[in-house]
Amino acid sequence: MRICATCEQRLTDNTRKQKTTTTVPDLKGMSYSSAKVSLSSHNLNINVVGSGQVISQDPIAGTEVNEGTVITVTLQKDVGSSSH
Repeated sequence: MRICATCEQRLTDNTRKQKTTTTVPDLKGMSYSSAKVSLSSHNLNINVVGSGQVISQDPIAGTEVNEGTVITVTLQKDVGSSSH
């Protein structure tokens, strides 16, 4: 069965438009820079709240999302550290 050139191009264009999914990595305990590198390697973006180490993330680790999705990470300084 042969497909006309126009139809074949439409199929190719539609395939390119389909979003690729990836699994959100576990970022808990990571620094901002480590979390950013990890998300980047999964083609995900980062939104940061706070400073320090990652204490939570949304969506959670293991969630399937489209590449390019923004992952919100909440950071908190190590409670055990002291600046005396």
